[in-house]
Amino acid sequence: MKALIRFKREALACGMLLLPVILFITDALDIMEQCVAKAAEASLDCVIFGGMTLKEGRQREYFYHVLKEKFSSLLPEYHKSTGARMMLRRRRATMRR
Repeated sequence: MKALIRFKREALACGMLLLPVILFITDALDIMEQCVAKAAEASLDCVIFGGMTLKEGRQREYFYHVLKEKFSSLLPEYHKSTGARMMLRRRRATMRR
């Protein structure tokens, strides 16, 4: 934040990227409000939020490995939400045929 404040003093456009916003972990309203408040304090021009994709392969495997180690209680919620999305994708693909 110190660097961003310094850049703003020099009249440079500056923003904050909040990436990735992770479902059930960093998507809490209070976390996002704190980030926006800090950005406002520093007079930043924007805050850009972005989600996380769980592509099949190493990315998903690594994420689930860390999730199991650090947030094992969230595993059922992730399986439920990703399973529902996968079913919708399959249904859409079938409907297009």
